[in-house]
Amino acid sequence: MGKYQDDVQALLRLVGGKENIQAVSHCMTRMRFVLADPAKAEVKQIERLASVKGTFTQAGQFQVIIGNDVANFYNEFTAFAGIEGVSEEADVWFFVSLSGGQAEALRSGPEVNLAVA
Repeated sequence: MGKYQDDVQALLRLVGGKENIQAVSHCMTRMRFVLADPAKAEVKQIERLASVKGTFTQAGQFQVIIGNDVANFYNEFTAFAGIEGVSEEADVWFFVSLSGGQAEALRSGPEVNLAVA
């Protein structure tokens, strides 16, 4: 395990565990989660983690601000959680379940890493 071991383990527990993660990706500074039950995320506890700069929810994604080293954090997180990632070169479409039975198509490209639980 790397330099984020403690925070990676805590974040997995605090988002409700692997079984609560439908998908996880990252952008330039944030981890982006699609959670089966967003109410299971312990937001206040997550925001107390040393690696976390803040959180917010947007477009059905629970986002955790990590900062410029998010790619390393993401790699440690997905390895620890046992979630298979999609390479940066992949051009992948996936569907995110939204409230009300709707679905939204999202695309993964070079600017976003994606992992699906």
